[in-house]
Amino acid sequence: MSHIRHICLSDLHFGQGDSILTCLNAPLSDVNVNSESPALIALCKGLRELLKKNREESRGSEMKTTLILTGDILEIALTTM
Repeated sequence: MSHIRHICLSDLHFGQGDSILTCLNAPLSDVNVNSESPALIALCKGLRELLKKNREESRGSEMKTTLILTGDILEIALTTM
């Protein structure tokens, strides 16, 4: 595998009821901000495994992978919620 230089995530829609990354309570209408959705857990696990394998295969390289967050993540950072 080639060294992964950048990972770009955009428009994650955290906290929105129509996002698979948002944990919803039954009947799937109440957002639960205190829990993670199964999809969010799987995304984090997949990224962790990918980066671990990338680090193992890139031993000796000084380059680190850069995480780039764009889109609504900036809106969340600037909001006054």
